[in-house]
Amino acid sequence: MKIVIISDYSSFQGCRQEGRVMEVVAWLRSQGHAVTVIQPSAFKSVSCPGYPAVRLSLFPSRKLARKLQAIQPDAIHIATEGFLGMAARKYCLKYGLNFTSSYNVQISEQINRCIGLPKRWIDRWLCSFHSPAGKTFVENYSMRNRLLMAGFRRMNVLLSDGSPHSTAKQFLRSLEPTNRYLVVKKRYSWQAA
Repeated sequence: MKIVIISDYSSFQGCRQEGRVMEVVAWLRSQGHAVTVIQPSAFKSVSCPGYPAVRLSLFPSRKLARKLQAIQPDAIHIATEGFLGMAARKYCLKYGLNFTSSYNVQISEQINRCIGLPKRWIDRWLCSFHSPAGKTFVENYSMRNRLLMAGFRRMNVLLSDGSPHSTAKQFLRSLEPTNRYLVVKKRYSWQAA
């Protein structure tokens, strides 16, 4: 399976939720999946004020679209809500592709601290950002319940027992094929596109 993970984090070091991404990627690759991680290093970008681990990719839509068209992924996961995440979401919606997303736990607090927008506005925007996703991954049930109360839908909790393998297996089972008629070859002898 060709899987693309899109993240606005320029480095996964020091990011608790995003730090697991590379462990998941390594496990998926060890199982024979072709995983591409698209990060700001492939684009012109600037540091996010007040949060240097996030790079703001400048006008990434066209270049990201070319990358995704070249890869032709079977599954797309949008790991962050930044400029790359917004460009990936726009691409998926434009071409009618299914995708999954991750809710970043502290994002509304970070945006509030950096630019002063009220948290309820940010939460409303985040809800609309994630609503078209087939599933949105969160870290725990209390976060899932809080977001469901705020109007989010299709929340999927990725629990970890400390093993990247169990998290990766849950992640793989929860991915949404980009084309809803896709049938995974390992399970059946044919594939519809």
